Amino acid sequence: GVQTCALPILTANLKLGIEQADRNIRLWKSIRHKIDSRRFAEVMESLLKERRDAETYYNVAIHFFDLYK
Repeated sequence: GVQTCALPILTANLKLGIEQADRNIRLWKSIRHKIDSRRFAEVMESLLKERRDAETYYNVAIHFFDLYK
Protein backbone atom coordinates (compact mmCIF):
# COMPACT_ATOMS: atom_id res chain seq x y z
CA GLY A 1 0.00 0.00 0.00
CA VAL A 2 0.91 3.65 0.22
CA GLN A 3 2.50 3.16 3.65
CA THR A 4 4.85 0.51 2.28
CA CYS A 5 5.91 2.76 -0.60
CA ALA A 6 6.49 5.75 1.69
CA LEU A 7 8.45 3.82 4.32
CA PRO A 8 11.82 3.80 2.48
CA ILE A 9 11.52 7.57 1.94
CA LEU A 10 10.62 8.17 5.58
CA THR A 11 13.45 5.91 6.75
CA ALA A 12 15.95 7.73 4.54
CA ASN A 13 14.79 11.12 5.80
CA LEU A 14 15.05 10.03 9.42
CA LYS A 15 18.56 8.71 8.77
CA LEU A 16 19.45 12.09 7.31
CA GLY A 17 18.66 13.63 10.69
CA ILE A 18 21.14 11.31 12.38
CA GLU A 19 23.76 11.94 9.69
CA GLN A 20 23.31 15.72 9.99
CA ALA A 21 23.78 15.51 13.75
CA ASP A 22 26.99 13.51 13.17
CA ARG A 23 28.23 16.14 10.70
CA ASN A 24 27.49 18.91 13.19
CA ILE A 25 29.48 17.09 15.88
CA ARG A 26 32.44 16.56 13.55
CA LEU A 27 32.37 20.22 12.52
CA TRP A 28 32.21 21.40 16.12
CA LYS A 29 35.12 19.15 17.06
CA SER A 30 37.13 20.53 14.15
CA ILE A 31 37.04 24.04 15.61
CA ARG A 32 37.63 23.01 19.22
CA HIS A 33 40.93 24.89 19.38
CA LYS A 34 39.12 28.15 18.51
CA ILE A 35 36.48 27.92 21.25
CA ASP A 36 36.86 28.32 25.01
CA SER A 37 36.50 25.01 26.85
CA ARG A 38 33.31 25.93 28.72
CA ARG A 39 31.44 27.00 25.60
CA PHE A 40 32.80 24.04 23.65
CA ALA A 41 31.52 21.62 26.32
CA GLU A 42 28.10 23.30 26.51
CA VAL A 43 27.54 23.18 22.77
CA MET A 44 28.96 19.65 22.49
CA GLU A 45 26.51 18.49 25.15
CA SER A 46 23.66 20.00 23.13
CA LEU A 47 24.89 18.42 19.89
CA LEU A 48 25.22 15.01 21.52
CA LYS A 49 21.67 15.31 22.86
CA GLU A 50 20.49 16.25 19.38
CA ARG A 51 22.21 13.11 18.04
CA ARG A 52 20.67 10.87 20.71
CA ASP A 53 17.24 12.39 20.07
CA ALA A 54 17.53 11.89 16.31
CA GLU A 55 18.46 8.24 16.79
CA THR A 56 15.67 7.71 19.32
CA TYR A 57 13.12 9.28 16.98
CA TYR A 58 14.36 7.08 14.14
CA ASN A 59 14.09 3.92 16.24
CA VAL A 60 10.62 4.80 17.57
CA ALA A 61 9.34 5.61 14.08
CA ILE A 62 10.73 2.39 12.62
CA HIS A 63 9.19 0.38 15.45
CA PHE A 64 5.85 2.13 14.93
CA PHE A 65 5.80 1.34 11.22
CA ASP A 66 6.90 -2.23 11.88
CA LEU A 67 3.76 -2.68 13.97
CA TYR A 68 1.59 -1.86 10.96
CA LYS A 69 3.34 -3.77 8.20
